[in-house]
Amino acid sequence: MSGATICKGCLTTFFLDTSVPQLCDLCGTIIADCASCSQVTTTTTCLACDSPNFVTTTNTCDTCENIISNCATCSQRTATTTCTSCDDTFFLSSSTTCAACITDCDTCTSATNCLACSGDNLIRILDGVTSCVASGACPAGYFENLAATVCCIEVPNCLDCGIDTICNTCATGFALRSGRCFPSRSIVTVTCSYGEYVGPLTQCLSCAAAISGCENCTNAITCTKCLPPNVLVNGSCALSTVQCPAGQFANAAGQCVTCETTLLNCATCSLDGRVCTQCKSPSLLVNGTCVSGPSVICVAPLVFDGVGCSLPSCPTGQSRIDGRCLTPIPNCVRYQSTNDLCAFCDTGFQVTFFGLCTSTGSILKCDGRNWFDRANDRCVPVDVSCDQFDENTGTCITCAGGYIRRGEQCVPEIRCNSRQFFNNGVCTDFPPGCSGFSPISGLCTGCVSNDFTLKDGACELISKTIVVTARCGGGPCGTCE
Repeated sequence: MSGATICKGCLTTFFLDTSVPQLCDLCGTIIADCASCSQVTTTTTCLACDSPNFVTTTNTCDTCENIISNCATCSQRTATTTCTSCDDTFFLSSSTTCAACITDCDTCTSATNCLACSGDNLIRILDGVTSCVASGACPAGYFENLAATVCCIEVPNCLDCGIDTICNTCATGFALRSGRCFPSRSIVTVTCSYGEYVGPLTQCLSCAAAISGCENCTNAITCTKCLPPNVLVNGSCALSTVQCPAGQFANAAGQCVTCETTLLNCATCSLDGRVCTQCKSPSLLVNGTCVSGPSVICVAPLVFDGVGCSLPSCPTGQSRIDGRCLTPIPNCVRYQSTNDLCAFCDTGFQVTFFGLCTSTGSILKCDGRNWFDRANDRCVPVDVSCDQFDENTGTCITCAGGYIRRGEQCVPEIRCNSRQFFNNGVCTDFPPGCSGFSPISGLCTGCVSNDFTLKDGACELISKTIVVTARCGGGPCGTCE
């Protein structure tokens, strides 16, 4: 071999053909669309295909869409081709299926979650389901935010809104809290009366409406004092089993005490000892209390009935209950003092959030993917991005499939291929020549082949001089000896 020049290796996209000594041949001439290959004995193996093709298990190059309709990128590590991303207007519904987004949606993660609408259309979310509506066609009660390309529910005193029913910026003099705008001072100066507590929207709510039989509380689930004949048990109120004789009532400790304990000169009173129903002579009954004196002045519409002041008669459909004309509620034993709702029900029944009595165990409960909003007495749907949630607060505990937790929210999980990284919500290709890349440092961590060298975090193509000899077969030969 003295004086002979022998080719030992070919440039990228060529391979050393052992069937024709010293010949560098293009990979694509053996395997269609093959960009890089190798040859062991007489077998040529494709290592990488021209984009957007991929190497199949049968050593060929094929497009993803030929295997899976509307698939943009894919891989085949086994006999099954796996789609990794779909064409525009389609989403990955499974590893082998691309499904269409909703009408007028360009980018989506599911059939109910559109991320970007086509043209001038705006995103609108109702009950967790996304739709696209034309610009200028947001429904009544919605605000058109062209900058954010969304239709969002109007919030009083809100200057800027987002996709959900949440305000982003409030007007001057208002502060943002729980997605709504409140006068700035109301957040720190709200003080409720006795028997009330501060609700989630900084409004004062009745303790008796939130906790059956409760006189005063710290929040919607913790009572600090119960109305007789109820007794306090672990922050809740339970009906005392004590049966008191006429002229007495059961106090908060479950003891029978005389009506005069709370009402002077009272002979008989209501179950809670707050309203006198009959006075001791010579006292007269006036508005649920006993007064002394030969003459009584009643305030209209009350009239003197010979014993005290009372309404002449109740309207049709109402009855005199604890000195008031109220519409009877079945199975109610005590009514709230400020309205005609029930405060406590008979044995075997319990008060609903609407002040009625229902059988124990059948109190209002939301179905399916809804949680109960006590402050507004309504069922609220849970966002499709949430899997498990707290039925009392709506707080998301775990995210649904295809979503990951980011802060307090569940956001779509986007998986990039091996030559891409996640950047501002999209998959971005590595810089040219990089086989690995760190998004944090912005530097390459490795190069795709020996034709590149890693320098200062970038892959630079190595310049090579091709020695042309008759034995090397021409220009494609890269290494000779």
